[in-house]
This record gives sequence, structure tokens and C-alpha cells, in this order.
Amino acid sequence: MVDVSNFQCTGCGACVAACPRHCISLDISLSGEYRPNIDIDKCTDCNLCNKVCFIENNSVKKQPIGDAFYGWCLGDEATECSSGGIASKVSEYVISQKGVVIGAYFDVNKGMVLHRVAKNKNDIFLFRGSKYVESNLSDIYTVIKKYIKTEKIVLFIGVPCQVLAIKNYLGDQYDNLITLEIFCHGVPRIGVFQKYLNYMRLKYGDLKSFNFRSKRFGWKVGSYNIKFKNKKIQEKHVDNIYHLMFGHHNSLRKSCFDCKCRGYNRSADISLGDFWGIDKFYPEVDTKKGVSAIFVNTKNGADIISAIKENIEIFNCKKEEILEKNKYFVENFQIPRNQDKFEKDFIYLPDKFFFSKYLFLYKFWFKLLRKLKI
Repeated sequence: MVDVSNFQCTGCGACVAACPRHCISLDISLSGEYRPNIDIDKCTDCNLCNKVCFIENNSVKKQPIGDAFYGWCLGDEATECSSGGIASKVSEYVISQKGVVIGAYFDVNKGMVLHRVAKNKNDIFLFRGSKYVESNLSDIYTVIKKYIKTEKIVLFIGVPCQVLAIKNYLGDQYDNLITLEIFCHGVPRIGVFQKYLNYMRLKYGDLKSFNFRSKRFGWKVGSYNIKFKNKKIQEKHVDNIYHLMFGHHNSLRKSCFDCKCRGYNRSADISLGDFWGIDKFYPEVDTKKGVSAIFVNTKNGADIISAIKENIEIFNCKKEEILEKNKYFVENFQIPRNQDKFEKDFIYLPDKFFFSKYLFLYKFWFKLLRKLKI
């Protein structure tokens, strides 16, 4: 059976979907991560969970990072997206070809990110924007497999480990499966996010909407736009305690510190993110609405980009230019020195004290230590 204690587990949920006796569940661990939990009494040791686990049994062939581009969609649509709106145009094309799109959306009632199927352009709207929290994929594997068998075009959008998990679960190569991975800095744990929501709900009432990355202050100055029953919050990322925990890497899954999906070989057809640092190389570009960085890694990916060229502006660039400010797409980072303490505080401190303590540390204490070079 799959090793549920493996710290490299990404919580992808493929083992949950593969189990024929439904004896594996994806639960939130004490440390706040999605982790598989096996009912040993029901398990028959069929080993299907191990077979689909890309950490223990990866069968997916990767390819080197492909041609590099930057661009954005035409019109005002990019203002509603996190970067340049390219993913939306790819999604719209797939829908126009009678295909389906599987992407992540935020369920405001459950306070969590899930994946679902979009069959029309209106549904695609739910997928727009960044979601800085891990999503639960366990229910979507069998749905994707069903659509793959119908020979419809299926577009899956997710972070790199999710793309790898989907392809490893399916096993065979399918020409009608298009995969689009989002540049990933690491995935904040669902437990930390829920702790934050609980803390905020106690102060402001029920959650009504949550936008992880608003462009109110521009593309380069991300902000949270959160609506509760009794309060509307517009807070820049640099001031928001939940985002500061993400930016300081404390809230990330353990697997993100030794991520097997970072590197110059990719499993997705298209890699998509923000072209941070574009001003250095192309100062003439207007970046107000956002600029997407694009790697086209396969022929399927190239065909899709070619098919949407009338709806986007796209330009050649160098891979190194994109990666200069996106180095964590290919490189891992160190575990924070205070990580063990953060883990204990997450478990034992009441919500109010937990977030108040780390807001002080991030905004004042750590800055002071850096100045003193301690």
C-alpha cells in the first residue's frame, strides 16, 4: 500500500480515487495538510494506490521546457485574471471545440478550493484568478477518465504536481488530453487557510466571497479582496498575515521544500505564469493589465497556442528571462529556520494569538534581525 507517512506526499488524492474498496480518505492532518488515511481493516493489499502514486511509482515521461513567449489576451478580460488571461483563452478554445475544461474554483460555502468541470464559457469564469491554498482533487480523477474515453478534448489546469498526478493516474498517453500547469511557488496548507478563515469569521461574520489576488492596485501589487457579512477587506499581499505566511514559506506543505516537480523537464503541454521582471528586458511593454509568461513544451501545446493567436498578443522571448524572477519554478528553496516553531504554534496556539504573533514577527522582528544581521 501507499506510504501515508511519506513527507513528499503532495496530497493529490490519486490513491483515494484508485482504491476499489474505498478504504482511503483524504483528510486534514494535525499539521494542516491533506494526507491520505487508510482503513487497514478494509484494505486487501491490492496495491493500486501505490501504482498511481507518482512519488512511489512515476510512469510519466517528461520533456524539456519548450519555446518561451510572453503575452496577454486582447480586450479587457485580463483585468479579471491574475496575469495576462492566456489560460482563459485556451479554455474558451477548448469549449468552442465541444471539449471540457477542468480547473480549480473556490467554494465559498465550504471555504476550500476544489476542481470541477466546465462545459460552457460561463463556467470558466470560476477558474479565473490565483488560489493560494491546496485544492482537493480526489473526486475529479474518475470524472476526467470518463471524459477522456469519450474522445472529447479535455483541458486540465492545475499546479505541476497535480498535472503529474493526473497523468500518472491515467497511465496511458491520450492525444485528447491537454495539460496546462501554473507556475507554482509552493502550496499553502488547507489547515492554515481554515484557521485564518475561522479567525476572520469570528470578527466579521460569514464569508461571502474571497479573491486571493485582486488587481485593484495593479498587476504588480497583488491584494486580497474579501467580503464577510459585516466587513469588506481590501488588503495588499504585503500587509495580509495569511499571505505573509505564504511568502515566508511557513505555511507551505512539507513536500514543497523538496518538490519533485521543479526542474527543467516538464510533464505539462503548456506552462503558464507571470512574467515578473519583464521591465528589465522589454521596458516598452505596457504591464498595467498583466503579462503572462508562457512555455510551450509539446506539439499539443503549440497547436493550442496557434489556434488562439487571433485572440491574444504573443511575443518570443528567452527562457532565462522568464526564469530570472521565477526561479522557484525550477529550483527548490530552503526550509525556514523557524519552521519547527511555526508547526507547533499552528497546532497549539489559539487563532488570535497565532496570527497576531506572526504578524509582529514578519512585519517587525524578522526585519530587525536582518538589519542586525543576526
